[in-house]
Amino acid sequence: MAVNFLDPESTTVANGILKRTTSSATPGKVVESSKDVSGIEIRMLPPFIKNNHTAPVLFFKGFAKMYCLTIVVSDVTNQLAGNIDLKGFPRIGDNEYLPINKTVFYWQSQNDTDKAPNQVHVLCSVLKSKQALRDTGKILVDIKNDEY
Repeated sequence: MAVNFLDPESTTVANGILKRTTSSATPGKVVESSKDVSGIEIRMLPPFIKNNHTAPVLFFKGFAKMYCLTIVVSDVTNQLAGNIDLKGFPRIGDNEYLPINKTVFYWQSQNDTDKAPNQVHVLCSVLKSKQALRDTGKILVDIKNDEY
């Protein structure tokens, strides 16, 4: 999904300075190309769990352990720690939000020679815990902590 940089719901101006282009080919466009970007921050808001597919038992609500797996791939280095993130959340019921509100990708130009990102891909998946998934979660944590 492409990001519309002119949409006020997805884009804000951080320092109050907004440069408009004077080109007649692209009227009203704020950023000509990716090389003109001075910084990018992609934030993930809390995912809403409509139905966790765990049946309630007697007086106990159907809670489930959920995982949120986020993978960020770009042609420049993410200036945050790591490109793979795995978080676990115990006791998530139906119609609840996962408590996530964080930056998943951050890049800011340090000088005029820094190359701006041309592509940033964010893959996010919410997974429900089963016994086999716990082993997969351990493998993903090992991948995240691998130095290579």
